[in-house]
This record gives sequence, C-alpha cells and structure tokens, in this order.
Amino acid sequence: MTALFAVVVVALRDRALITDTPAVSPRTLDHLPGRAIRGMLASMCSPAELDLLIATESISCGPGLPVLEEPEKPEIFRRGLTVAYPAARTIVSVDEGKGYYDLDDARTVQNNDPATKIGPVTGLIVEDVEARQVAAPTSTHQRLQRRAPGAPGGPFTETVLEPGTVFEIRFRIADHVDDPEKVVDTLESVLSRPGLRIGSSANAAYGGDLALVSFTYTENEPWSDAPTDTAADEPVHLALVTPALVRNIHTGEHDPGALPLAVITALTRTFDTALDRPVTVAIADGLPPSIAATRIGGFDRGYRGLRPESWAAAAGSVVTVTADTPIAADLWDRALSERIGERTADGFGLLRRTPETVEWNEVGAELHSIPTAEETSPPFARLRVGTAAPTVDHHDADVAALRTALFHNAVPTAVSDLAVWLARGATSIPANSTLARVSALLPSPSRNREAASADLAAVQRHIEGYRTDDTPDQRPAAIALARCRIHWNIDRSWTLFDFLSEMSAEPYDRSTSIIVRSADPHVDPHARLALPAALSDHSLITSSTDDRLRDAESWIGEHNVELRHAVLVNVLHALRNGKAQS
Repeated sequence: MTALFAVVVVALRDRALITDTPAVSPRTLDHLPGRAIRGMLASMCSPAELDLLIATESISCGPGLPVLEEPEKPEIFRRGLTVAYPAARTIVSVDEGKGYYDLDDARTVQNNDPATKIGPVTGLIVEDVEARQVAAPTSTHQRLQRRAPGAPGGPFTETVLEPGTVFEIRFRIADHVDDPEKVVDTLESVLSRPGLRIGSSANAAYGGDLALVSFTYTENEPWSDAPTDTAADEPVHLALVTPALVRNIHTGEHDPGALPLAVITALTRTFDTALDRPVTVAIADGLPPSIAATRIGGFDRGYRGLRPESWAAAAGSVVTVTADTPIAADLWDRALSERIGERTADGFGLLRRTPETVEWNEVGAELHSIPTAEETSPPFARLRVGTAAPTVDHHDADVAALRTALFHNAVPTAVSDLAVWLARGATSIPANSTLARVSALLPSPSRNREAASADLAAVQRHIEGYRTDDTPDQRPAAIALARCRIHWNIDRSWTLFDFLSEMSAEPYDRSTSIIVRSADPHVDPHARLALPAALSDHSLITSSTDDRLRDAESWIGEHNVELRHAVLVNVLHALRNGKAQS
C-alpha cells in the first residue's frame, strides 16, 4: 500500500506573526504549525470542499518548514528542497578547544575533561553531511496598542517573519480516500486562490499573505531527504518533527512518556504487514529515549472555542530503535508516512530519521582560515582566543576594505554607548539653548573626512570665541560650558568647554584623548567603554586580545577625525536628551 503526499511550497508576501496559542505572542514561531494550516484551509473552502478536505479528514496537514537556498551538492544527499527541521534533543555541540565544534549524541559523549564545553543544540537545524543551526529571517517592530476598556495600552513589540520566507508543506492523503485525484485537485484549487492568509493578522496588523510557489505530489516520501537501508539490529534515531499526543495504555491519560511504546507499536504494525512476517522492534541498548513535554491546545474554528490543553511529547524528542531484520529504505519511508498518536490531521505525531551525528561538523567557516601543508584543519573551523591565527595582510586592498566595513558597522553602537555613559555621569548640564548652538554646527555623523574636519573646525572657532586670554569669558554660555563636567573616573574629568575644545582641535592630543584611550580593564573598570576595546571584538586578527586591540587602535588612528566628529554628535545629543528628561 502506498502513501500519497501533496508537496506544496509557499512564500510569505507580507510580514507574519505566527503563534501556537490563541493569545497573541510577541514573538513569532519559526515554522507554520499544521493546525494553523488546516484552519487556513477551512477558512478558504466552500461547504462542499470543507466536507471533502476537512470534515472527513481526507488530508492530514504537515507543518510548514523553512526552505533554504543551498549550493549545488550531490543528488545522493537530497531529493528535493533543503528543509530545516527541529533539532533532536540528543544533539549537543562538543568544543574541545580545537577551534571548532563537533556535533554528537549526548547519550554517547564520554569526555570528562573539565575544559570541554558541551551545550545542547536547539532550534532549527539542517542535517546532511554537515549540520548547522539556522534561523528563519525575522524583524522586530514596535507599535502603539490602543487602550481597551479595563486593559492597559501602550507600546507593543513584536518579532515577525520577514516577507519572502519560503516554506515546504507536505499534505498526507488519507488511506480511506476513494478518489485521491479529486482530493489533490481540490487542495490545489483552494491553495491557488487569492486571500490565502495565516498568522495573527487581525490583532497584530500583519498580513501573513501566502503565495503558492509550486504544487506537486509524490508517493511514499514523507520528507525531502532520502533514507537509506538499515541492517538487522542497527540503531535508527527517530525524532519528532511535531509534538505527539499519545496516551498511557494503563491510565488512558495523555502522557509524553508513552511515546516509545507508541513508536514501537506503529513500526511493528507497518513492518509486519509489509514483510508478511513478525518483526521485533525494540529500544536500542544504551540509547534511552530523550523526551520533553509540552502543552498542546488550540482553537476550533468550527465550534469557535478553545480546545482543552493536553500534555504531549515535544518536537525534537528522540526514540532510538532497532529491528531484528534488515529494513529497506522505501519501507522506512512507508513507516514514517504514518503518524503517531492523536490529532494527526492537525499535523501532530510526525517522525523522521536523523543521521549519525559522529559524521557531523557544525558549519562556521572563518574568513581567513587557510590550512597549512603540515596541518590538516577541519573543513569548517572557528578560531578561538588562544588558537593559532592565520596571517592577515593588512596591506591587501580587499582585507583593508573588509576591515574598514567591519569597524564602520560597529562604530555607531560603540560611540552611542560611550556617549550615553558620559552623559549619565555629567553634572551641571547647560541649558538646551546653549547646547543647541554647538549642535547646530554638527550634523549627523559623517564618514567623509573632509566634511567632518570642516565641522570640527567650526566647533573649534565657536569655542575659541568664548575664550579670553586662554580662559573662558564671563558670558552666560561660556560660564555654563565651563561649569558642566564630563567624568571618566575619579582621576580624569573635563569641563564641557575643555572637552569640546580637545575633541575639535587639529591636530589633537592623542596621549590624552578618550578616542584612543586603552586602559587595562583589570585596573580601570571603565576601560571597556573606550573605543579601542569596544571595536577590538570586530578585528580581523583573532589570535589574542592584544592583537585585536592593536588592530583597533591602528584603525582608530587612521579615522580619528570621523570618530571625534561622531563622539561629539552623540555626546551633545545625549546631554540634550538628559536635560530634557530631567
């Protein structure tokens, strides 16, 4: 007997907030739940189509899993699109200080070295020859929520899926269907209609519009990756892609711990029927199941009410089994086409095989990781502090351009943090009118050295206009600038007058300027606020902290004019905001 699947690829045309509860969550899911897809279909169907597809459960919905753009790789590793799946609970990253991670099964890791770091792998993961964690593209937005009677209003922040995100959905055509072709045609017709929408669009003001990209059907292929034959007594790792609602055979209650028995029962039934003889399926020795529990509820569109919540085995739960006879790849596909537990039409209870983790490395390629002839480096290396660093030629034009881009991208955050910290500790802040006179000479930060230099010269002329015989005169603005103090620490502070004069001077004194200050963080607790330390994490040199710091100091020396301009713009802005708030 064959299992027929409709393989549907859809793309978001608008931002979407996808939740797994009736309430609006401030953070979207990274996939489309099967029950949400089924509800979307129900809202688009005519009464006859609703009876055909939904009421009689002619189709079982699958989750919409993110599809990734992948470079070309051998067809042996793929049958269709590259799809991201929930990481199995047993997968952990093992860092032995070699500069890269290995992914392994937590049940087989035998490393007692205290220096080894072992951490669980969560979220979505791509599993093939190499494995890596992935994330669906999202963005965070803030909006004002109208005040409702008896409920507070105010800002509401949401993280949503980005437009253009592509998902693969596999619909399982039920075995009891007499005319599968009619069901497939009806499903394609419904999905091709305009107005296909998913997510919390009504309350969250996001569209969630879906566009059908492709519609195909296939037999006995529950997942896009091709399985392999297994030998007798070979351990096979089975992981839940969606939660499974299974019941304890003794109590009749929903119990996540009943998952192993439900898996064994389902596999035994399928193998016995296909091979026409008894097959013994058991839990693999030394590889106990790893099961997490989650609460499953939902909203019933037909009854317009909430479903009762029940405990279920969570996605990522793993059961490793063995069979006492060889099992062909197509038979594994047929077995995994069946679903475990209840509410299978909503997409619950989907199992898939995961490959052996001993063959995996986490992909995290370093930009300048070049293996030497004497040393065989792993194909995907991530350099750490203390590891041997490759040589970086800073005179190379491409390297210089990349370094400049990395530092430029880090400057806004570093300068803003420094300015806010200085403004918080400032005393006797001048009136906004006094600060505005200086701010008017400094537009937004500029990467153009000539423009920044001209603005700094204008500030210098303005400040010198308040000076008489090297001291500030007695005009109110000059007194206010001389009274305000900018504090670095107990031993170092400036008047705002001196700070503006020092930062706009040409040439400026590099020995005392805050721009190039790089104190020892063990001695000076404020050293991390200095720009060299703040930018050093973005350096190309990765062998040691000192090398990164020297790299950042060198770049700051080359771009000191633009950086001084940015610091002044941000400090004046922070002072004006602080004055307004006070």
